[in-house]
Amino acid sequence: MAGSEQLPPALHSVVPIKNRRVWRDLARILSTVFNPFLTALALFSILAHIGAHDTFEFWRLLFASTFFISLAPMLYVFWLYASDKISDLDMSVRAERELVFTAFVIFDALGASTLWLIHAPRLLIASMLGYLVSTLVVQYITRYWKISTHAI
Repeated sequence: MAGSEQLPPALHSVVPIKNRRVWRDLARILSTVFNPFLTALALFSILAHIGAHDTFEFWRLLFASTFFISLAPMLYVFWLYASDKISDLDMSVRAERELVFTAFVIFDALGASTLWLIHAPRLLIASMLGYLVSTLVVQYITRYWKISTHAI
């Protein structure tokens, strides 16, 4: 590894080079598995299952919630990337994140409104509002520090 020569000698003995690569690969795998879009999809799938009285209602609740919390935001990020409005899918450049988080806030607000209009269970509405608030907090923080969206 080219970057390992730049580490202080004390760190070379703490974590061997091969082990650092393994830990970094593990971190990448966990980051992918616990992607915010996927964890939101899992959460709202569980909540739709809990709140639904029948199969049709499950699918209705699942689509109404996951469209606004996972599908639309993910498609929006892919569109931004495909049209070169963001440099990478991780939104590594902090300045690019403002537009993205503003869209996420709008999606979350539309999702909460839609769930309220279709008389979804309060737990689903409250969870969507929780995502709205946490997105606003992360949007504010990311103006000053680049933090992971896994915090949402």
